[in-house]
Amino acid sequence: MKKVILILSVILVALGMQAQKPMATFFSEDGYKFWVIMDGKRMNPEPQYRVENIVMDNDWAKVKIIFEDANLEPIEKTIQGVDVDGNPSSVTWVIKQNNKGKWKVTASSWKKLDEPAATESSSSVTPVEKQAEPTPGGQSKTVTTQTTTTTTSGPDQSTVSMSAGGNNVSMKIDVNDGSESANMDINMNVPGISSQQETTSTYTTVTTTTTTYEESTEAEGGFESMEEKPNPLPGYNGRVGCDNPMTTDRFAKAKSSIGSKTFEDSKMTVAKQILKANCLLVSQVKEIMQLFTYEDDKLDFAIEAYPKTYDIDNYYELNDVFTFESSIDELNEAIGQ
Repeated sequence: MKKVILILSVILVALGMQAQKPMATFFSEDGYKFWVIMDGKRMNPEPQYRVENIVMDNDWAKVKIIFEDANLEPIEKTIQGVDVDGNPSSVTWVIKQNNKGKWKVTASSWKKLDEPAATESSSSVTPVEKQAEPTPGGQSKTVTTQTTTTTTSGPDQSTVSMSAGGNNVSMKIDVNDGSESANMDINMNVPGISSQQETTSTYTTVTTTTTTYEESTEAEGGFESMEEKPNPLPGYNGRVGCDNPMTTDRFAKAKSSIGSKTFEDSKMTVAKQILKANCLLVSQVKEIMQLFTYEDDKLDFAIEAYPKTYDIDNYYELNDVFTFESSIDELNEAIGQ
């Protein structure tokens, strides 16, 4: 019986340790097959459209995407597996082309591993992958299951069988040391071990011009613009990218609305709704960038916000938001500096 307890303890400790490691999933938006090289190790032996639930050894990793199509240039990217508070997360990365035809690896969604499943959850074991099947509403899902059996031989015979599917882990342990035998069946719900499901949310934005301001729901639209004439930025004599930047009170409401969203895609949707109907200060652009977890999202918003920023000659102040010099170079190239 002591052996049963020992085997069970080792399995539970291993599962707990693995569940706390960051995980990464990669998929090609255009359907190109690829290999993932992470920190010099090939993660998938055959090229795939989607490589799921790669357990990261560290919070950050250097990734190289090599396409099966030799005509496509490989992509190199340093990815992060933790959020701004350092919590291990499951991050989904999309491989796609930007507006200029350049291939990029961009974070599309993330979830802390210790959170209960919402619209997306991840498995902390290496899955047996099945082809994604279409579901109503344009959604897709990939169901993963795994069964592991460990057997030891000799005077002491023991067999440990474990299967994982959904959030459930089932284990069966049989031990026979020649003089006595013991059997144990265990069913557990383990956070972080689940089927993989991705959902697609649709946001409809209605933007109108009016003399009053109100914050509307996502289903009805974004932020409506208003006519206002705030005082110019004190001491600023540089170029002006737009007129009438948001007042402090209106910006506080806008920032709160962005920050209330859980997923990066939802934050970006609301941020662009606000940007479409308003003019911002560089300081306000910086505060919104800091609401995003991932470098690519910060960069995308900074590029999008440039023509809707009042004091564009102060744009250099955004440089300290970025972790990598390459992001600063890409921003300067995009805005023509």
